[in-house]
Order: sequence, then C-alpha cells, then structure tokens
Amino acid sequence: MWEMCVYKRQQKIESLTLRAEAKAKDLAAENKIPKPKVCPVNFEDFLRLTIGGRSKSRRIKIYRDYAKDMIWIGHVRQLTNPKNPADKLSKEEAERIAKPASPDEIEMWMEAAKIQSYATEDRYIFAARIFMGWLARRPSELARKAAIKRWSKSKKSTP
Repeated sequence: MWEMCVYKRQQKIESLTLRAEAKAKDLAAENKIPKPKVCPVNFEDFLRLTIGGRSKSRRIKIYRDYAKDMIWIGHVRQLTNPKNPADKLSKEEAERIAKPASPDEIEMWMEAAKIQSYATEDRYIFAARIFMGWLARRPSELARKAAIKRWSKSKKSTP
C-alpha cells in the first residue's frame, strides 16, 4: 500500500514537472515575440514585426504560404472530424486526399488578414505565436538555419 502511494506521488511530481517545463517554454517563446510599440497593430506591422526584412513582397509571399498551409490543414480537419461519424477518415488518409488551397481561398484569406487588426496585445501575441511557430518549422527556414550553422563551424575550424 505504502509503495503504491509513493509511486502515485512520484507520477504526480513528474506530471507537474512536465507541465511547468511546457509553461516555461511557452513563456520563453512569448519573450522572443517582438512586441508592438502601439496597439492596434495592422497587417503590415504584424508582418514587419514577425518576419522582418526590407522586402514587403517577400513578407507577403511568406504569409501567403502560411495561408495556403492553414487552409489545407482546415481541409484535413474537415475530413478527420466530419459531422457524420461514418465519414471519418484517418489523419494519414485525410492528408493524402485533402485538396490543396485554391487561389480564390488564398485571396479571401489574404483580404481578411489585411482588414483585420490586432486590437489588443494579447490577440497580437496569440496570432504571432502561431505564425512564428509555423515560420520556424518551414523547410526553407530549417535549411537556412542549418546552412548558417555549417558556415559558422567551417569558419571556426579554418585558422
């Protein structure tokens, strides 16, 4: 009996530790999000703060790719969580047959994003956290970071 109590207590401690670590990671990620000077934040400022860089067209292209991915994820969710449970598909099959985002859907998303403003800092941080998380997992972004790491290693090794 006593051993079972000790075991349950240890499980509870491990669970609380994992939650605390996840919360700390969330706070660390939130601290990396650039804060706006004033609210509300419009679409252009949102892109400038989250993506950076000089080229407005590059920022728009990246956000368009984000919109395309989010629309596709919406199509996958419709297939995995339909209104009729008999039509439910596995995630793998849904990803395989989900239709890609159409240009009209992407344009509607972009127009809605341009109209939207992030009225409070909380809404801005919520949207920026999702967007910057997607941005960090982009294959081109991962390749860029790997190239920087390789380059810095080769610079250190050469005298």
